[in-house]
Amino acid sequence: MRTYLALADRLRKGELQLTPAQVPQLKKLASSVAPQMKQVGILIQAIKTAEVRQEQAAKRRGELEALKRDAAARSSCTIKMVDGDTLVRTIPLTDAAAAAYDLPSKDYKAMLRGPRLDSETLFTDSSGAVNWHGGASVS
Repeated sequence: MRTYLALADRLRKGELQLTPAQVPQLKKLASSVAPQMKQVGILIQAIKTAEVRQEQAAKRRGELEALKRDAAARSSCTIKMVDGDTLVRTIPLTDAAAAAYDLPSKDYKAMLRGPRLDSETLFTDSSGAVNWHGGASVS
């Protein structure tokens, strides 16, 4: 196949001229590599399709990340007075957290009160106040 591609390229560029006796040999060579060329064409088309889908997915991901940043910027929490040991922290919204409102109250309390590696502590004290807006905390 490499020989045929090199030969076809040189013929297209006009670097090489075939004699009438060589034309049947070229056709025979072309017919022998035709199935592989067809397969290469199919693979190239599949690659182009995958690249387009990947670009679309990357664009959509960027849009979703922008929406997520906007939503986080609009998030806020204000507690004017705390009396007793209090911990206020963020909980990232995931599919599991979004569906947590359907949990029984004991499981919901365990999710809120249990240790979380994915949360950010906003406030922990026995008195005071917290005013948090989109990631910035002012105690």
